[in-house]
Amino acid sequence: MSCMPELTLGLVTNAMDNEALLEAVRGRLLAGIRPKRLVVFGTRARGDARPDSDLDLMVVADLGGSLAERSRAVRAHLLDLP
Repeated sequence: MSCMPELTLGLVTNAMDNEALLEAVRGRLLAGIRPKRLVVFGTRARGDARPDSDLDLMVVADLGGSLAERSRAVRAHLLDLP
């Protein structure tokens, strides 16, 4: 199993509240790469995120390739979030 380090994703949006954003990310990653575990940390996990806060996410998944390739594989599923 490859353990991908945490990704600070640039998922800043005014169109989605915290719960909607987390559910959208979860659904896309579960359908796309079927991670073993998703861990949200930082301001969104604590519940004190501002509208301009990013989403800090650790993804653990069986993905091959380099760190850059694994990162691209994860991010590819999240590019068109509003």
